[in-house]
Amino acid sequence: NSCVRVQDIMININDDCIDYPCIRSFSDVRITKLVTPNNDGIHDFFEVHFETNPDANRVCEIRMDIVIFNRWGNKVFEAKDYQNDWSGAAPSGALGSSPTLPAGSYYYVVTLRNSGINPIQGYIYLGVEE
Repeated sequence: NSCVRVQDIMININDDCIDYPCIRSFSDVRITKLVTPNNDGIHDFFEVHFETNPDANRVCEIRMDIVIFNRWGNKVFEAKDYQNDWSGAAPSGALGSSPTLPAGSYYYVVTLRNSGINPIQGYIYLGVEE
């Protein structure tokens, strides 16, 4: 017949719906928001955890690169192939004699190489005894 029907559909896709090759979704990445290096076994280290996609059709060798800055933008920690082992240690040459940085908020950038996810940025709180 001569009746034609056309329908447009618009779909908005956010980052949670992107299919990454090695990590199922952005929500499978968990980053600690608090570091309290008092050796009680709870929040002693800045930790990044992720779950790899079991359906990935390739070997996933994800490596973590971490950079942490203080509130003035000075880099206080950097690691390639990070192993979840930073406990607030002060960088060499820091002012003062304390082995840890002062308590406060710090800014991080986490890069999960070979994951397909853009670098993740955010804040953590370092709680140390003063």
